[in-house]
Amino acid sequence: MLKDSRVKVNEPTENGSTPLRGAAYYGDIDTIKWWIASGREMDLGKPGDVGRTDAIGEGKKIRYAELVTLLERFKSDPTQTRQATRVELGWYDELAAERFALVVFVSDGLLQIKETTASPAARYFSIARRLW
Repeated sequence: MLKDSRVKVNEPTENGSTPLRGAAYYGDIDTIKWWIASGREMDLGKPGDVGRTDAIGEGKKIRYAELVTLLERFKSDPTQTRQATRVELGWYDELAAERFALVVFVSDGLLQIKETTASPAARYFSIARRLW
């Protein structure tokens, strides 16, 4: 759901507030960390528009120091902040996690790959199934 394009973290609601600004208002740092780690585009809002879009200003107003620090780091270096947040959340390697999930699905019989093909994926999962 974090990468679902239907989830609009930057799109203002009827009152003009964005979900990101709302998360900052309520001090929901965990949600913000997941949004950062997910790789979603994040608009921190227009500085000074505290009641509507300014997530950093909202965090400062409510005095959520850790949240403000996180958003300021993201503003100055999004790539490094995403990487550090992924490590903090245990998302060391998204590709490795996806491969592990596929191995589990194949091993548990929830996913089947035709072994008649000579594709690298078929060989990989055949070996994985025997090791499991």
